[in-house]
Amino acid sequence: MEDEELAEHQKCCKRSHRPVFQLPTDEGGLICLMCFVALMSDHSAFLTHKLFAVSEFRHALDGHSFRTAFFHQHSHFVVPPLTEALSTSRDEKSGCLSKALMELILELCKSHSSALVESPCWDPGSLLRDFILHIILEVASPSNTSCRIGQNDMLHVLGLLLDSYCQYENVIPDAIRTYPDFLINIIAGLEQPGDQLRGEILFLLYKISSLEGGIEELLPFLSNLIYAAINALVKSESDDLRMNCIALLKVLAQKSVLSIGFQPKKIGAEDFMEHGACDFARDFAEALKGSLISSDSQVQIAALELLVYMCPSGNVHTTEIEVLIEAGIMDYLFELLRLSDMSNTMVPWAVRVLSILSEANDAFKQRFAIGLETLNWVLKCSLETALLPMQTDVLNLIHIGLTNYLGAIPCVSVEQILRTIVLIFQHSTSDNISLEYDSFNTACSACLALLRLPCVCSIREIESLLSSAVSSTFFCVSMAGLVGLEHRMLKHAVLLLKEVFSVSVIPYSPTDSCLIEVIINTIEVILLPFFLKNLALIEDEDTVRAVLEVLVTILDQPNSVVAWRLSDNLAAASWISVTYELMARFTSCSLRHLIMNLLGSLICVLERGNLDENIKNQFSQLPSDPHDVLVLLALSSVHDQQLKLIQFGIIKILYYNHIYGDRFAEGHTLACLDQYLLLNSSMLSPNFCSSLTIKQLICVYVCTMQRGDACDVPHSLEAENFLASVVDHCRPDLISSNMHRSVFSWLIRSETLQSFMATSTLDWIKAVGNAGRAEKLSPSPVVVDHHLGIQEDFNFSLLAFEEDYSCGPLFCRVLDEVLAGLIEDEIRIVVTFYIKLVKFSTLAANQLVMSGLVSNIRSWIAINRTKLEGVFCYLIELLHQLLCAVDCDKIFDEEPWNLLVEQFIYILADKLSMCVDAAVEELLSQLNIMSLVLHKSSENPGFLMQASGMILSNEQLQNAVASCLAISGSHNSKLLKLTAYSTDGKLLACLLAFHKLCLRCAIRNLTPNIYYEKSSQYPLMLSVQEDLSVTLQSIYKFVLPRSLKESQSLCKLLYFGPEFVKVLASFCLVELFYWITQSGTVCSEDEGFDTNKYQDVFQSIVMVLQCSILDSNEFVSKNSSVSLYYLLIGGSLSSYEKKILHFSPWHRFLLEDFVSNIMSPNLENVSMPATIYAAIGILKQEVFKENCLWRKEELQQL
Repeated sequence: MEDEELAEHQKCCKRSHRPVFQLPTDEGGLICLMCFVALMSDHSAFLTHKLFAVSEFRHALDGHSFRTAFFHQHSHFVVPPLTEALSTSRDEKSGCLSKALMELILELCKSHSSALVESPCWDPGSLLRDFILHIILEVASPSNTSCRIGQNDMLHVLGLLLDSYCQYENVIPDAIRTYPDFLINIIAGLEQPGDQLRGEILFLLYKISSLEGGIEELLPFLSNLIYAAINALVKSESDDLRMNCIALLKVLAQKSVLSIGFQPKKIGAEDFMEHGACDFARDFAEALKGSLISSDSQVQIAALELLVYMCPSGNVHTTEIEVLIEAGIMDYLFELLRLSDMSNTMVPWAVRVLSILSEANDAFKQRFAIGLETLNWVLKCSLETALLPMQTDVLNLIHIGLTNYLGAIPCVSVEQILRTIVLIFQHSTSDNISLEYDSFNTACSACLALLRLPCVCSIREIESLLSSAVSSTFFCVSMAGLVGLEHRMLKHAVLLLKEVFSVSVIPYSPTDSCLIEVIINTIEVILLPFFLKNLALIEDEDTVRAVLEVLVTILDQPNSVVAWRLSDNLAAASWISVTYELMARFTSCSLRHLIMNLLGSLICVLERGNLDENIKNQFSQLPSDPHDVLVLLALSSVHDQQLKLIQFGIIKILYYNHIYGDRFAEGHTLACLDQYLLLNSSMLSPNFCSSLTIKQLICVYVCTMQRGDACDVPHSLEAENFLASVVDHCRPDLISSNMHRSVFSWLIRSETLQSFMATSTLDWIKAVGNAGRAEKLSPSPVVVDHHLGIQEDFNFSLLAFEEDYSCGPLFCRVLDEVLAGLIEDEIRIVVTFYIKLVKFSTLAANQLVMSGLVSNIRSWIAINRTKLEGVFCYLIELLHQLLCAVDCDKIFDEEPWNLLVEQFIYILADKLSMCVDAAVEELLSQLNIMSLVLHKSSENPGFLMQASGMILSNEQLQNAVASCLAISGSHNSKLLKLTAYSTDGKLLACLLAFHKLCLRCAIRNLTPNIYYEKSSQYPLMLSVQEDLSVTLQSIYKFVLPRSLKESQSLCKLLYFGPEFVKVLASFCLVELFYWITQSGTVCSEDEGFDTNKYQDVFQSIVMVLQCSILDSNEFVSKNSSVSLYYLLIGGSLSSYEKKILHFSPWHRFLLEDFVSNIMSPNLENVSMPATIYAAIGILKQEVFKENCLWRKEELQQL
């Protein structure tokens, strides 16, 4: 026994500790745990000894054998002494020991949790919990009334241990619940000086609050804890302390323990902050300012997150938020954004905080202008993908901040933000990616807020910005149709459009017509078609209300061209029917009132503001059912003034329905109109009803009646007759450019209204003539007078002629009445109108001619020509235009034209014989119409044959023409000075043209062989004149040439005359030589060529023609060549004539010139030379076959 004790004693350490506490290391040594514990517990031991012991112990833990033995039996043995040693290391000298002990404790806990010990009772976290317990006991000891500066390391270790503890359990350790003094002491330690100590305490509290049950343990100390934390946050400049404090407060806020509306309990007699701790929001704002301007971005982000959690959505205290704004938090946020360099992490949190602050609307607006430029910069950066999600929040801030803003904002800032918002719209449209609904909504709302600022009109390029905004927003709406959001987005786009229009009509605004054009185009092209197309799908009343409001706003603009244009578009889009469809679908009183106001405004604008205000106010009283509306029309309003006004409004609705092709309760309209006319006959007089309303009633009734007749719907003849009597009695101004065709046709066909129609038509023609151009009110096509380039009001007349064949007699009666009045100005206006009317319509010309207009004019000229000589030319011009426009195949009675020609022939012959300068205009007009008769006769075989025969066979006229031409050809010096615009020049030109047409008509239609050939095709020609030979002989004698001498005067004109005379003379010579060279004619057989008698004439003629072939004028050159050709190939030449042709140097020159021209390499781009006709004529002469002037090689080249 003693031996065993001796052996056991020998195994003990020097201090006689049992071997069981001696643990072997992997290096072969031993560590006595009792010695280690005693050393750590000995306060008088040297510091170096303790440090060495701790170092050796940590080194031994690296060994497997030591670590296994230690954790298996003795790990909890070292917990109390190590904890005690750590708690006693409170001075700077023992700082190295404290650090070593912290590292040892953390390493022990870490190694213990990872040790592989085969035991069913093994708990990896037991050592960790043991250390936590002993540290808590140390902190909660009665000797520690509060944490001291020397306990930093112990608190730091505890915080780290709690952090590791969370890996095993999320429940607060039992020790904290068991020892409440622990929390009391550490919370009291927050009042101790030193950022490091408070930082460790705050971190420890943050870890405790994060564990389950931690908040419940902190609740009794919540007020002290929060105020201590805020006090630490105010006084400290350490970012680490700020992070720990913010983390603690954020956990409290996340768990709904703390908010900006926190009401603390009384914590003492004195307020712990100088300016009053009871105002928690203000204290919190002051405490957070330092963190917001920290140089550490993580601290700034944490502060922003804390603000968000302190002000939870749905439970916001507006008063406290106002305190935050008044304390300057908004200013700090704007500065933070300005310096943030668009951090993807910081900016969203800052914008989110600003969104929370915007709940305090008034206070937010007061400080909003400070950060306007910063928000604009953020908004621009939001176009990037990373910051795109916050775009909606920034736009919403701008909307809230500027809505009803009362302060002054720089115009530059407003312009910048407006440009940015427009850029957002354009950015989405250019990428073909539509904005989301929320973003689009807030963008439109922000735009609205900007446009309502007073300074918006001072922006220089406001019109281009607003034009882009309107175009882009509606493009977004159209794109959103692909995903079904267009109905919701339409409302905001329309509200923006309405505000833009309001800006565009502000007096002295810099907007121009371009913006107005964009607005109206947007409504026409996008809004109206989209709204009408999707009307059945739109269920939101606010969207419909927005559309109606913008339409009413535009229509209510006084004397606005835009309103007129919009009203026409609405009426053309069947808006009246849409009105009743809207009232059937949306039954709210306010919306119904708006719909009817829009209808009243529409009718008022369609009448160009002439609608009686009393009638306009009655539209709101109309029923929502169209059939009920017609029932009101069928009632008697003789003793009911309001009903009378309502009925007038109904008439106007029906009128514009018919004008624009709409349909409104069509099946019952005619019966109700009949009833209205019969019951309210006494009301339809100028004393009770305006002329415009009567006109509209007539139009509605006639159109409805004719539509009913087409569908076999009967109408009341009594009502129709009464309406005709109303027209005759009231004589309203019915004839106008916007008159319906059916009404005009009814008025013409009504026998009782013939006098009225003639008078009304005359008054209308006078009005049109005096006005020059009338304003167009109807959608009828506009006819343009291309000669004058002026829009004329003839479309109504043209349409009337197309609609009804009774227009011819009416217009003839009007002209008869005017001519009978002998008032020159009226005759001039009416005749001028008829001239332009005939220019545009062959149908009108046919009806006027068939109605006897030509005979009437001829009779008036025969009687009154000398009374009103100034009217004569106008009437001749009308006859000229009628003959130009008339359809020859439809004129079966030529007698008026024959009588007219017979009357004019002698007048014309007398004037030509006298050549009185004062009557040149009449002379020219008569020559023109005679020439036109000849032209029509030659171009249309069988037409006006008798009239042309009378012209050609009149000896006095033909002699006078020939005499004038001879006289003109004899005055060589006078010809050289003649101009086309002079009186003599005009007269000579007309004479040459008349002479040319005489030759052509005589040759083409009245030679015997040609005449009898055509008479078989046109039997009507056989009845022209029984004794044809007399006429033909007169023609041969007075028109057709009998010798070459008769062409001498024309050759003189060709040689000496100016260019226009040469052209006309050359055409006459072509016809003349064509006739002379024809074989089988009476002239050629009886007379032939008298070359022996007129050799000198022949030579001069040939030379003139040869010279004229080289004239610069294309017509003169060609006609001269053709004339020479006819001369060369016609009949047998005498020896003298052959000699002239054989030795003529001109012929050789002409032929060589012709050969050189056709041999040109660029012949494809050059027209055939005029000398070709002369060359062919020369080559056909037999004289050149034997003794050719050309060499054989030249002929082969040709």
